[in-house]
Amino acid sequence: MIKLGMSTLGYSNTKTPMQKARTEETLNKLWKYPEGILSEKDFALNKLLNGYVLEKVENYQEYKRDGELTKPKTIYKLYDKNESYWNLISKTAYDFLIYVQENNLLDVNLINEYIQNEKAENERIEMERLQAEQEEKERKEQEKLIQEEERKRLWAENLKLWNDKVNSLLSEEQKEEIKKVITATFKQFNDQVPDTEIEKYINELNFITQLGNENLIKHQVEYIFFELDKDIKRYMNLAIEKAIYIHLFNIKETDTKRVAKNKVSDFYSKSMVVSA
Repeated sequence: MIKLGMSTLGYSNTKTPMQKARTEETLNKLWKYPEGILSEKDFALNKLLNGYVLEKVENYQEYKRDGELTKPKTIYKLYDKNESYWNLISKTAYDFLIYVQENNLLDVNLINEYIQNEKAENERIEMERLQAEQEEKERKEQEKLIQEEERKRLWAENLKLWNDKVNSLLSEEQKEEIKKVITATFKQFNDQVPDTEIEKYINELNFITQLGNENLIKHQVEYIFFELDKDIKRYMNLAIEKAIYIHLFNIKETDTKRVAKNKVSDFYSKSMVVSA
């Protein structure tokens, strides 16, 4: 007995993905036959190879228990002329056997050769798919790496620009005053941390360097003083930024948004005049 495994000998290959899936599901479904548990395609194909004849019967009727005839329907069967024995098969199995006949796949050796060639082709396709997936993965990783390097480069450039701007805006004494403000605010949240760790924290988060980004500072001032609906005492970074802005721009809780924005603008414009 020949078994096709998952192969349909190419029968389902020309169908749409939905038709292909439905066809293969029908042909691969297992049934219990006198020969054992087989897929319908294996059962039907082996019967055909053993001399059974295909037949399509239209307007088929049979008697029900009450003596009446069933409604006419089309059935598909395989029958043995010698013993007048026949088996019902599905239309899908019938069409599959027609395909087998039309493509002269009625020899066991030819069928086995087809299956081996199909297996080799599927393995080749799968290998190409895996290779393409690996290449795409590597391409995306390389692209991601390049983007990350570019991001780091731009960030480094921005930090340098902001740092240069800060150096033109603030004296070393003013920077030290801001560090004291940061340290005092930090200790409101955790007074057990040594000053060396706080210094490291200040440098890592670039609190002072970011003061060179005027647009960012204007946005943060507006957000922290007029849009933030959280209790800022619970968020150390925001509390530190607020303390810096109060110290540097002399912003008061009673200031309107317009007044606060003007104070920030005045700081940068005056500092630019001084640096010029």
